[in-house]
Amino acid sequence: MWAASALVLLLATTAFGAEIGKQWSVGWVDNVNPDGKFPRRAIGINGKFPADPLIVNSDDFVHINFTNKFGDGRPSTLHGHGLFFTNVNYYDGAASVTQCPVPDGYSFYQEILNSPKSGEKSPKQWGTYWLHGHYKGQYIDGLRTPFIIHRSEGEAYDYDDDYTVVMADWYHHQHGYIMRHDYMTNGGDYQTPDSGLLYFAHTKANHTAKTLKGINENATLPFEPGKTYRLRLINMSAASVFDFWLEGHDMEVIEVDGVDVERYPIESVQVAIG
Repeated sequence: MWAASALVLLLATTAFGAEIGKQWSVGWVDNVNPDGKFPRRAIGINGKFPADPLIVNSDDFVHINFTNKFGDGRPSTLHGHGLFFTNVNYYDGAASVTQCPVPDGYSFYQEILNSPKSGEKSPKQWGTYWLHGHYKGQYIDGLRTPFIIHRSEGEAYDYDDDYTVVMADWYHHQHGYIMRHDYMTNGGDYQTPDSGLLYFAHTKANHTAKTLKGINENATLPFEPGKTYRLRLINMSAASVFDFWLEGHDMEVIEVDGVDVERYPIESVQVAIG
């Protein structure tokens, strides 16, 4: 009996790469002022806004213990944007659709990538994704972070370094206030954002993922002449589209929505939400 159990365990574990488990506490972070114009509360992960990205490999088994630490009674969920969740849609994080919201003070365990329950034949994913809140407008208030999945067999194209470019609109009021005082009195349209945000994260494979210092005019990318860089573009806005270009640099599209594509030269690209 013990030998049979050990064999089953061996077969189950060797089908994956590393097992990556995260403990994420989600709650308010005070005096956040990303645009330098107005301090307010925002939602952070483990006390940090913007939260650091999560980078993994496409054969890793990734799970998150999501703990609601708001402290004011509001529920929450975490959604994996663009992930398949084969046979495990109850981990998808869509509040009141695939799961009940997580009550304040409680935790919810989620298998984000390559759940053993999905089966060995479930399709692998790699590319540029993000994780965000899916209860009311919590991602607009800051519950969001890049989720970068590197292809375990090697990327389709060679490059020297890897950065994620995060774009988002920003409001000086919390989403709940906007819905009550602006959205409902403006014909069902969002108000014009107070600011736009742009910041970068280092997301190279097998390196410590981190959000770089600086937002907007204070944000810089450490480019070196003669090197090629992969830039992953994510628009985490509520209602805004961004046009992105790099003056004096050539760009090529190599991936769209988690799918590797043939190189396509561009001068600029319009990035929609998601």
